[in-house]
Amino acid sequence: RNVCPKCVGKSSTIKRLFQFFGGYKSQVALIILAILINSGVSMVVPQISTRTLFDNILSKVGTTDASILMASLTYLVLTIAGVKVVSLLMSMAFQYMMGSIMPRVIYDIKLKIFSAMQKLSVGFYSSKQTGSLMERVTRDSNNIYWFFVDGMPYVITNVITLLGVIAIMFTMSWKLTLMMGVAVPVFLVLLAIGSKFFRVLHHRSWSR
Repeated sequence: RNVCPKCVGKSSTIKRLFQFFGGYKSQVALIILAILINSGVSMVVPQISTRTLFDNILSKVGTTDASILMASLTYLVLTIAGVKVVSLLMSMAFQYMMGSIMPRVIYDIKLKIFSAMQKLSVGFYSSKQTGSLMERVTRDSNNIYWFFVDGMPYVITNVITLLGVIAIMFTMSWKLTLMMGVAVPVFLVLLAIGSKFFRVLHHRSWSR
């Protein structure tokens, strides 16, 4: 082949992959919006649930009329339920949209792969196993599908949530946040080692 797979930059490969989403820009924008709303809601819940419950209700038991506390508790429960419903609807929305556009994207990718394979020489096929070629067309495309449906949305959600939680922690207590940050390098090292280890195992399984 003219291109060395190990020499190709990952960023260029990702850009080529995202080009298949060019015809679905409006849907992708709605998916990102739903993910942002869902992430924002997940960060708001602890602030309006645990914090309000302890600071505005439980801490006033014995000093405030029981009926007032019960009304506050009812309002808090209804608010949490409403927020959870919004979060569920946003999650369903981006999953539905991803599930609707991804089969079309995978179809385009498979057509692209099959079209490229038709341009290869007979000598190329004589040196390749049938299973390996079928793997490229079917399983690799399906892996891309599940990455975008089950992987990418949750990666974005977790990154946004992490940044939001860190910002909230700094506003509450920057000293305590910095103390907790001391453990971050340890987790990053363990993550790097674990990722490399599991990547080797996954590649071994894929090859077999």
